[in-house]
Amino acid sequence: NFLTRHGHELSEAEGTYLRRAKKMNPCKLPCFRMSLKAHKSPWKMRPIECCAGTFMNNLSCWLDYWFQKLKHLIPSYIKDSSALIQQLHSLGNLPPNARLGTGDA
Repeated sequence: NFLTRHGHELSEAEGTYLRRAKKMNPCKLPCFRMSLKAHKSPWKMRPIECCAGTFMNNLSCWLDYWFQKLKHLIPSYIKDSSALIQQLHSLGNLPPNARLGTGDA
């Protein structure tokens, strides 16, 4: 498992945090459910996996902590909508046929 293979690479505090999390939630599995997207036509279902109270939740929090430290290395990272608007304004005048696209994963 992860802790056995990589425990020597973790700080003492990280190892303690993850070992305690694993001990508290050794076998609890995430709950899977579906959410209806009724505003779509035809209706669609969105899968939801709830990890609250599982080891996966604690592992996700630990990973998020470290990923937050890396985001400044990603040139395309935009902090929030205010930063996006500021960047768009800094472009100056755009051609009339310019388009802005968005995506959602």
